[in-house]
Amino acid sequence: SIFDFPSKADHIRHCLAAAAGGALELGISKSKILDEIREIHQDTFRHKILKSKNRFSIIDDSYNSSYESLSAALETLKETKYNGKASALIGDIFELGDKSDQMHYDIGKLLSAENFKYIFLVGENIKSTKMGAIDSGFNEDCIFTYSLDTPRQIIAEQILNKLDTEDVLLAKASHGVNLKSI
Repeated sequence: SIFDFPSKADHIRHCLAAAAGGALELGISKSKILDEIREIHQDTFRHKILKSKNRFSIIDDSYNSSYESLSAALETLKETKYNGKASALIGDIFELGDKSDQMHYDIGKLLSAENFKYIFLVGENIKSTKMGAIDSGFNEDCIFTYSLDTPRQIIAEQILNKLDTEDVLLAKASHGVNLKSI
């Protein structure tokens, strides 16, 4: 490849590739495009890989969410190498209007297909997400739900107590859920 993109997430890399292609078509030099790509700093909470206090990995993609971006994050997780098991910390997706219940239910089905160790759900629409996961065969005992008002320390402690050193946690939600405080 001509360009070395600053992200391991395919959906981000595809967007950068399209932008680079458009810039080339507009006559912008490869060196100028490369300089600009090197200057890109992903937002703090867009697919950032962190280590927790007990050393499991966190893929923090909690800046914003949609069904499509969650699907893309799950695909990226499949390509991520880790030794333990994967779990998900998923919050509400806002601004879905009258499609909210169905979309959250579909998210539950999507999560169920990923063979997660645990699913941690935060928000007001997560009942639909939980039902979608259970209806698709996910073990209800491995789903933990929290309202938006649940103290973040309680959520963090439960996650820390459940995950092992080699595990990975995908964190994804609309920005207003404030997963970064967990």
